[in-house]
Amino acid sequence: MNEVTKTKFDNLFRDYNLNKVDTKRELMEKELNRREFMKTFEDMIMKSIVPVMTEIGKYLEENGHGSLIGNHFEQQAIFMNIFPEKKSHNSHPSICFMANESSKKISIQLKSFMPDDSGYEKDLGEFDPEEITKEFVEHEIFNLIKESFSNYKASPKYYIPRSLKTRYS
Repeated sequence: MNEVTKTKFDNLFRDYNLNKVDTKRELMEKELNRREFMKTFEDMIMKSIVPVMTEIGKYLEENGHGSLIGNHFEQQAIFMNIFPEKKSHNSHPSICFMANESSKKISIQLKSFMPDDSGYEKDLGEFDPEEITKEFVEHEIFNLIKESFSNYKASPKYYIPRSLKTRYS
């Protein structure tokens, strides 16, 4: 092989190796950024979201209602389901905070469905992690409960105790 062709090959392989290193560096940076964001999200869950959900859950319980706090590991999300009068039902209000790794933001979804009644699903949008404070979480959960409970038109069968239902139905 002549020297000119050999030099061309050397340059080609050098560029290839440099490109490979740059690509590996970019991938490592993306993974580091993803991990940092997920750490921020996990910290936010523990410092801002779960304490508020827990406190509101206790207050709901004191007032004859129920709640469930859970997470979707595969979706990187935490949610709160609210059960009016402690009745587990297919339709119930809920709020969900989800990590969006690509945008580095937090998505919030609401469902205002009540048992035997209509409601809505609503995407509140995406928020920067620093926007998700305890006050923000409290405000959004309160508004969800207010809208759901205020607009609820319970069917009579929903409120009739079982003991009365069997005697008088």
